[in-house]
Amino acid sequence: MTIGLLPRTADRTRSHGRSMRAGDKALISISLITGLAGVLRTFYLTSQGITLDESFSVYLGRTGSFEFFHTICTSEFNMALYYMLLRGWMHLGHSEWIIRSLGVLLSTATVPVIYAIGSRLFDRRTGIVSALLIAVHPYHVILAQRARSYPLAILLVSLSSLPFIRLVEKPSVVSAMKYAMLSAAAVYSHFFSLFVIGAQLCSVLVLPRSRVPWKLLAASLSVLAGLLVPFGWFALTHASISHVGWVQELSVQQTLLVLYALTLSKARSLIYLALWCAAGYMWLQQSDTTRWPYAFLFAWLVLPISLTAVVSVRYPLMIERYLSVCLPASVLLAGAGLVTLLRFSRVLAVGVLGIVLLYSFAAIRFYDRHPEFAEGWREGSRSILSRLQPGDVVIAESLTGYTFDYYRDTFVKPLPPFSRLDSMATTLVEPLPGNVWILASIRFNPNWRGATPGAAEAAVQKFAEAHKGEYCPAPPYFQAGEARVWQFRRCSKGTGR
Repeated sequence: MTIGLLPRTADRTRSHGRSMRAGDKALISISLITGLAGVLRTFYLTSQGITLDESFSVYLGRTGSFEFFHTICTSEFNMALYYMLLRGWMHLGHSEWIIRSLGVLLSTATVPVIYAIGSRLFDRRTGIVSALLIAVHPYHVILAQRARSYPLAILLVSLSSLPFIRLVEKPSVVSAMKYAMLSAAAVYSHFFSLFVIGAQLCSVLVLPRSRVPWKLLAASLSVLAGLLVPFGWFALTHASISHVGWVQELSVQQTLLVLYALTLSKARSLIYLALWCAAGYMWLQQSDTTRWPYAFLFAWLVLPISLTAVVSVRYPLMIERYLSVCLPASVLLAGAGLVTLLRFSRVLAVGVLGIVLLYSFAAIRFYDRHPEFAEGWREGSRSILSRLQPGDVVIAESLTGYTFDYYRDTFVKPLPPFSRLDSMATTLVEPLPGNVWILASIRFNPNWRGATPGAAEAAVQKFAEAHKGEYCPAPPYFQAGEARVWQFRRCSKGTGR
């Protein structure tokens, strides 16, 4: 008996040793990939100035507690969790680099989570490949460099997937409660996370009824519903489509932009599509008991986009950053597809991975080195601040005002006394200022309800007519990105010009 047991004991020891070595290699790989992700997201972090959307995040991060909670509870409940985190984070400083580094941290932290999901659903190899794909994903890098909630939402929907997978495979109360809490946090980071929760729940429909832990799932959803009561209250009493009134009607171009954001730009997206097809092929080869991981990921990828398209027929919502919550599913399916190719041809799989990495790095480099894609509010604000005279007036409406105020407060040189107005319709008080500066967007109309070419020029022209004889335009005008600056000087007496 003893002799017979020795080989089996030795086999177990060798197997355990191989498993430990594989685990160590995976840990080293994920550590290196996570480090790469952090570096890519930190490079050129401030090459572009604060955007209008970011300026609102910064405003909520700097405003007083009463104003913060009043704004959140009455109009800006979406992204509430991110705004709270940012308020704490901004105790470290108010520079562009520090403000945006929160997104870098959240985005980088997503990489090992993607590895954990891929390893749990498939194997370590799929987890590593998927983690590498999201580490170098161009759109994930772009989102990381913006002071908005999207990196947090992506991280949280990914984290919520882990206890959900655990709940399906090895049901437990702990997994059920973790899933409820992380899902609620994801919703409070961005409302589109609800679509991912719906996709997760739909995925269990492909399982045999006996394999679904219905009681624990119901308990988890009950806790989740309780945690989302404030969200429900807001949706019933304060929600309005005015916040997304600027979104254009559903079109093929919008759908393509979503596809490019989740994959690569233009024709390069076909590589991801081919990898998704390879994963779909493996899905069809599975038995009823092993098919669920693929169904889970395809539901995560397809259902949120489909639901958004349906809703957009009546209320346009098809915006690529809103659907960035599907990005983890995109890279996980692509990772599964690459591993599928590896089973047929190592050369083909390595070649396809190399092409994806090449295009990803090229897209990141192109974006980082072309600051002309910036909205231009930093340059526009500083052009005004550097030319201000005592007593001047600056007019910056709505979000433009938040952006200008940020750059005013962080301007390195002392500024002369001046006034800022929120509307071009505001009456100028005596004594009349020597210069009136107007900072506005050439893309959006003043109430930010939609892209209206020429709206800013029309509003400025109306201001000029209202003050004809008092103020004359002073070229040259400044323009960078969508930001434009107009200067009006006091007209010379007796000349009207």
